[in-house]
Amino acid sequence: YYQQHAQKFTEPERIWSSVILIAVAPSADQETWTAAFELAQQLKFRADNGEDFSMMAKQYSGHASADNGGDLGYLHQGMLLDPNVQEKVVALAIGEISDPLGVLEGVILFRMNGVQPQKLKPFDEVRQRAAELLYRELQDKAWESYVHALKASTSIYVNERLFVQNDHE
Repeated sequence: YYQQHAQKFTEPERIWSSVILIAVAPSADQETWTAAFELAQQLKFRADNGEDFSMMAKQYSGHASADNGGDLGYLHQGMLLDPNVQEKVVALAIGEISDPLGVLEGVILFRMNGVQPQKLKPFDEVRQRAAELLYRELQDKAWESYVHALKASTSIYVNERLFVQNDHE
């Protein structure tokens, strides 16, 4: 069962990234948003030229991860919520920094730190889960077979007189 259903026991690819968020209120005026994009562009330029991304995150980021240098740790695909942002982050090479991206919370820069490819979990780790899934599958098949046998061996009679309209009402 484990080998035939390997996708059920495979950890998806995960990405390790860091962020710098220049926080901007969604209702802020265009001038504020423009200033945030300009600051993010300057920070990207500085990081691309060797300045420490983590130190800049601690200094400039309004994200909850700022104290950790912007480190988000490993995230599964889809955990960034916005599909457009996800697509751009996943496309980054390791060590590459994204262009500034506008998000609801402000303007954000991502740095790709690493990628952990998908991997099949060792059987010993998932033995119990595999047994439960196999048991449930066999139980479902047995139930379907039982219901099918009942239907095949049962005669159904429809008393059509009960469907005749009663004109006396």
